[in-house]
Amino acid sequence: MATDACGPSRPQELTEATGTFGIGAPGGDNYPNNANCQWRIVATAEQNVRVWFTWLSVERTTNCADDYVKVVQESDGTALEQVCGENGKDGGAFDEVEATGSVLVTFRSDFLQGGAGFSVSYEVTTASALCVLPSLAVLCRVHPWGDVGRLQGGL
Repeated sequence: MATDACGPSRPQELTEATGTFGIGAPGGDNYPNNANCQWRIVATAEQNVRVWFTWLSVERTTNCADDYVKVVQESDGTALEQVCGENGKDGGAFDEVEATGSVLVTFRSDFLQGGAGFSVSYEVTTASALCVLPSLAVLCRVHPWGDVGRLQGGL
């Protein structure tokens, strides 16, 4: 699954509206040392990308300086999250991150220790449509399957 993402042709381009990617399996062997893998979730400037971990087991170090998974909004290079550790223990994982436009996810490991890896799921949706309810306007997103989900609202 990670072959293209970790090879010389990285980043691996992900063009589907939804998907899952990562390295390893829960409880499996450790991921390789000195890995440098990248996945690019392709989206237009008019689309939102939502990213979340389904599981995480990456060597935990201070500030995730050694092994980590980093999520960056590609349009401006803003780091949205950098994580390590175990499934949310000790700040190991985030619930979800949302960005507009393409997102780059990078996994790096050093030459020592390791973990089983991680799995990330994502969803690309149409960026905002205005939903109008009586006396209330809310910002919505249109899901690929046609449903409209409320993101935020105000009075």
